[in-house]
Amino acid sequence: MTTIRVLVDDEEVADRIDAVLAVARLTRVDDPWAELTIAAAARLADAPIDRPIIALFGQTGRRAAVDRVVAEGLRYVVPIDDRLEDALLTMLGRLIHRAPTGLDRYVRHGGLVQAWSIADSQAKAAALLEIEGWARNLGTAHLIAGLFIAAIDEMAINALERHARQGLGPIELCAAAEVGRLAVAVRDRVGALRPEQVFGALTRDAARPAGGPAVDAASGRLGFRIMFDTLSTLVIAVEPGHRTEIIGVVDIGKSVREYRDSVPAFAYFDAASGPR
Repeated sequence: MTTIRVLVDDEEVADRIDAVLAVARLTRVDDPWAELTIAAAARLADAPIDRPIIALFGQTGRRAAVDRVVAEGLRYVVPIDDRLEDALLTMLGRLIHRAPTGLDRYVRHGGLVQAWSIADSQAKAAALLEIEGWARNLGTAHLIAGLFIAAIDEMAINALERHARQGLGPIELCAAAEVGRLAVAVRDRVGALRPEQVFGALTRDAARPAGGPAVDAASGRLGFRIMFDTLSTLVIAVEPGHRTEIIGVVDIGKSVREYRDSVPAFAYFDAASGPR
């Protein structure tokens, strides 16, 4: 059974984590050589650097959290807020059990699902228009809805470019909604996205003024700063040479200020992800 070390200073947070581990039937130990560590941001220095770490961020705000993610190359981030249990359990399910991602892990209550096969910019624009209308009808703030569409557009542009270079035909775009949540996945059949491209794009975008154009990266206009500035959850799953899936989730009903002050859940999974 997988062993997990927990490094937090807040008893309430520790109790919440223990409840998640009990549901997931995972064993908590104090051994520094545990297969996985869950650590509050303030305790990351005490965690082993050669094993997977799930970093917990409290009220640090998005920009501070992203700077820390980039500086330390953190692949797994969970916010310490009302999403902690849900985000942590979902992440553990993928990381420990290597379960597939897919929108059903993020919209699980019978929400409406719609899929599009996107072969060109015209089909992409039509799909984005539908999703934008959906988001606004569900009560998403106007600015957040617009940024959400910009983030999806960035995902789709790069996936289409990768498919075009290899003659692979349409990409897949899928959207799902439940009360209080809207999620979108963009999937390609290339599997070329690397973690250094994600972190590199964030670093280059860090000095870009809000609302400015996305900075080009080696694999195209990634626009990951847009995603981090907009999404409640950003998940990237890569099977090198075969598949990339990028999932973005927005929690409907929050104000723009609440989004700016919150920390997004983030994960970068690849085929080798998982405790050793």
